Amino acid sequence: MPVPFHRIMQYVKDNKKSSIVAPLPNEAILADGEDKEILDKAAKTGEELQDIKSTKKYKILTEDLNYLSKDAIDFIKQCPKLTFGNLSESAIPGAINNAWKKLKSINKDIALMLLQYEKAGYGRTELFLNFAFDDIDISGGGESFDVKAGSNKYEVKSYEKLDDIRLGNEGNVTSFPDYNVMFSMYNTINKIISFNDDQMNAFLQMLNSIDEKKQYTIEEIKKQILPSKTAKDKEIKMLPECLREGSVSGGNLKLLDKPLRYFGEIVMKLHKVKFDYMKIVSKDTLYPIISIDDKDMNNIKVQVSGKITKEEEIEVINVIHELFMLMKSIGLIDSSGNFDNKKSYTTEMLENMNKQVNELFSNHPMLVIKSFKSSKENKTPIVITDDICFGVFRKFEINRITQGKVKVVPIG
Repeated sequence: MPVPFHRIMQYVKDNKKSSIVAPLPNEAILADGEDKEILDKAAKTGEELQDIKSTKKYKILTEDLNYLSKDAIDFIKQCPKLTFGNLSESAIPGAINNAWKKLKSINKDIALMLLQYEKAGYGRTELFLNFAFDDIDISGGGESFDVKAGSNKYEVKSYEKLDDIRLGNEGNVTSFPDYNVMFSMYNTINKIISFNDDQMNAFLQMLNSIDEKKQYTIEEIKKQILPSKTAKDKEIKMLPECLREGSVSGGNLKLLDKPLRYFGEIVMKLHKVKFDYMKIVSKDTLYPIISIDDKDMNNIKVQVSGKITKEEEIEVINVIHELFMLMKSIGLIDSSGNFDNKKSYTTEMLENMNKQVNELFSNHPMLVIKSFKSSKENKTPIVITDDICFGVFRKFEINRITQGKVKVVPIG
């Protein structure tokens, strides 16, 4: 008559007279008499299985991935004992590839599942490394890295291709001072193109009274900040809105300087003439003058372009001055009030953002591992390769910005 395995172990551990022998965990049998060698083997086997069942690997396979206990035990018994903390950076890709090949040789389906599975709050790569290497620990929330092995810390990512990697907390656009200044300038430009009709008329009169050779129009002013390319079937968004949402394509990043130069010239001109323009003042109402016909001095004719209150004029001047001071703070406008149209603030912004990102990754590099999509994610057959580690990276270049975070391309 079969006897439950836990009873076998209890008999052995209590060192009582044994009448139960368990050569295999789930094949307990009754035995006559005593056989110390068999009992010792049963005890050893039982202890090994108890140890396996208490490991993180067993819990991952049975609790997270729903494998049968026997399948999990068979797989774990054959898993190599691997450590990560003593590896040099140049040795890491080979060690990860080797771990993957060994797991794949034991059971390809289980190995692939380990590379694909996720848990709330954890990514695929850290979970796979945590299983494959005995000394890798997953970091807690709020840390700037994902896994730790000994004193070494790493951020880890899982991608099908080695491009356009989305950074975590270190990639928040609000953490980059230069981006915040760019956003502020574009936010002020957005205020300019959002002037009401009367404010816009006054603004145009200020501009067009400076130089008769250059006459500005509302249409020309507003078209300066439209992106040149947009995805099909998507609403066209102006650059201030893209910056506000933290979603700027690589193409639109290259467009950012042009509007700055256009509006930089405008605010420089208006500051140099101290916002002076022809107008008629009547108490708290101003009438911007378009033209004066004084051929008949007894009947002078004046053409005005609407009217504006003093408060609205002050608002126009304040917005222009705000953009002037922002540009002055970053050197686009020098101490003499001249605009430097040869300077590229976008280039400086990206250089400084790249520098900030790379300083962070000098403390802990990024590991990028190949992602094999599950059947639910991919309709085409998965091509399984032996090499899954793209490499260990410390230097990156910003490619674009999406959902308030920068996406980068590894260098080297």
